[in-house]
Amino acid sequence: MSVLDRSALEASPLADLHAVASELGIDGFRRLRREALIDAILERQGGGGEAPLDSAPEVAAKSGETEGEAEAGEAPPEPSPEVEAAAGEAEGEAESGEEAETPARRRRRRAGRRRRGGGGDGDGRGGDPDGGEERGPEAGGREAGVREEGGREAGGREAGGREQDGREAGDRDEGGREAAVAEAPPPDEEREEDQVVEGTVELLGGGSGFVRVSPPAPSDDDVYISAAQVRRCELVSGDVIAGPVRPPRRSERYPSLVRVDTINGTPADEVTAGTRYEDMPCAFPTERLALGGDDPTVRAIEWLTPFGKGSRVAITGPARAGKTEALRRIAAALAAQAGGGAEGSHAAPGEGTEDADAASSEGAESSRAASGDGAQAADGASGLEVHLVLAGVRPEEVADWQDGPVAPSAATALGASPDSQAQAIDRVVEQARRVAARGRDAIVLVDGLDGLHAQAARKVLASARNLVEAGSLTIVATATAPVGGETTVIALNRTLTSTGRFPALDLAGSGTIRAELLVGEAGAQAIAKARLEALEA
Repeated sequence: MSVLDRSALEASPLADLHAVASELGIDGFRRLRREALIDAILERQGGGGEAPLDSAPEVAAKSGETEGEAEAGEAPPEPSPEVEAAAGEAEGEAESGEEAETPARRRRRRAGRRRRGGGGDGDGRGGDPDGGEERGPEAGGREAGVREEGGREAGGREAGGREQDGREAGDRDEGGREAAVAEAPPPDEEREEDQVVEGTVELLGGGSGFVRVSPPAPSDDDVYISAAQVRRCELVSGDVIAGPVRPPRRSERYPSLVRVDTINGTPADEVTAGTRYEDMPCAFPTERLALGGDDPTVRAIEWLTPFGKGSRVAITGPARAGKTEALRRIAAALAAQAGGGAEGSHAAPGEGTEDADAASSEGAESSRAASGDGAQAADGASGLEVHLVLAGVRPEEVADWQDGPVAPSAATALGASPDSQAQAIDRVVEQARRVAARGRDAIVLVDGLDGLHAQAARKVLASARNLVEAGSLTIVATATAPVGGETTVIALNRTLTSTGRFPALDLAGSGTIRAELLVGEAGAQAIAKARLEALEA
């Protein structure tokens, strides 16, 4: 094996140093730091590493000339008194402390100089410009990765390749050599660029997700997406993305996505550089959401307090007015229209009987007749993504919702803090905002807003809007009283609810802004007439 000098060793990756140490039979070389490993290699080679190989002929020639001069009887010049004094001092130091020249003493001396702020080693050679042993976490992680895979990767290389690498690296200056060593990627990072995955995004409740290669069923080939990547690229469920993958590490089960290259066939940087959601132009809702079904409460809400794609809806009323039950029936109607839920809706005893509120029923029929064909509802709720958030509800209600047509996307306990409830709602609303920005329609059902601070509750409703050049986000939430900014208020009457008279709408407290855009001029007039009759009754 060729003898390598210090400059070639310092320019070599740590994996190559391990391979050389293994060939030389150095014990425990994997536990040595880089500088100590180089010293051990040089000592095992026996050359000391002080002079490169190319200088050996010159040294030999000079030695021959000196011997020739000595044989010819030419005495060398007399050394000056200063040189003799310096030599004497050096010899005295060497004689008084020979163990200072041992590797252990040298290493301790170098460590002491580094602690005092010095960057060099005991031989006067410049140390690592980044502080030698004190590398940052990133460099330490790369060196650990190289150390872990170094023996396997470097074991198959030939000695000729190492010599060529050493000669090429020897031409670099000191800074270039150190930068090359610091930036050398571990083998895992080199291999991860070779594998690319393309699949459909499925987001989880915590904000992270998976790339499903065979949607919708999970498989062992699925790739994990971190929550940071989801936020940075504004990913939503259903997006088709592609990007390089790295293999799983020790504590991981699935491979991980390194970066997102394309989203739905468009470069990721172009998608994320689009207009902010808050800056997108919006308009009043013009496309009414058809609820359908035979439920009297749902029919009355649909025709007397209509709402459409992009509406901000508040279901209000005192305790035990039936706000959660009304929200559950709206969710069942939306799920049935979208084809994703149980047929029909949950009917309570006594609904649809002769005791139903006459004014509400008559108003609903007149509004439906007056709306005509020119203001028909959207074709069901097809293509609408429905999300549900339970904020500070009773644990029994969480179980009821789990068995219902729409499973909760997030839920917080009854005693959860206002901040925890707000965070759970914001996480789901943020996902729905990305859906709307992509051009699709989403609706978020929230039960309820009473546990939030007033500003946080208004922020939730403020996210709902009908985007002119994209999709829409509709938010329907329960609250004791309107929080402000609603386009539709569905007020419930506790007296009617407690006596079993449905639909239990408080028409005087209910209303829709710009209802004519949803049901036409004639429908808006019919709603006003029904409200007037309810007040006179």
